[in-house]
Amino acid sequence: MTHEETQKRLDAIAAAMTDAGIKLPEVTLLQKSGGRYSMHLNAKYDTKPFGGDSYKIISGDSIDGLLTAASDYIASLPDPDTAAKQNWQKKLGGVIDEGHALNLPDEVMSPLRQGSQAMTENLLAAPEVTS
Repeated sequence: MTHEETQKRLDAIAAAMTDAGIKLPEVTLLQKSGGRYSMHLNAKYDTKPFGGDSYKIISGDSIDGLLTAASDYIASLPDPDTAAKQNWQKKLGGVIDEGHALNLPDEVMSPLRQGSQAMTENLLAAPEVTS
């Protein structure tokens, strides 16, 4: 694979990140000793789109395999609306856990649990989007 081909694929990964709703994406390819490669996907000034992190590190034994793995990972990310809902639900789960740890009364906790359950059911029942 030529440098130009590699650059095109890196640019395509950055464009796919933008399409996934990630603002100011940054893609860094590193060649390490021992013939290993890694790629850092960064979301500058964004709401942690990589499973709650602002970055994702992908490793591989070849540049082609690494670029393919990164492309596949970006393609697997939820759309921005679903990601925002999942992030909100994760925060709500944390609030519920804290409430249980504080032994808050059931009249406080019950509506929170019901809201979380309804959100889970809505996310699971959401129709799949096909391109």
